[in-house]
Amino acid sequence: MYAYANIFGFGDRTRTRAEVVHLFQEKYPELPPISQGTVSKIEKQFRERRHVRQRKKNPPNKLSDD
Repeated sequence: MYAYANIFGFGDRTRTRAEVVHLFQEKYPELPPISQGTVSKIEKQFRERRHVRQRKKNPPNKLSDD
């Protein structure tokens, strides 16, 4: 969570999506490059939920024999 907040910035020091893409690629060169669209999705998720962890998927309900 905090890594994303640090990349996006806060207060008077916010970054453009292009800057975030560049910073991410510098920080994690071993990972495949990300797009500005990916950054937008992550930013939206962070602003809505205040974290970027994946939500747990509920297992399907088992049908009873009854």
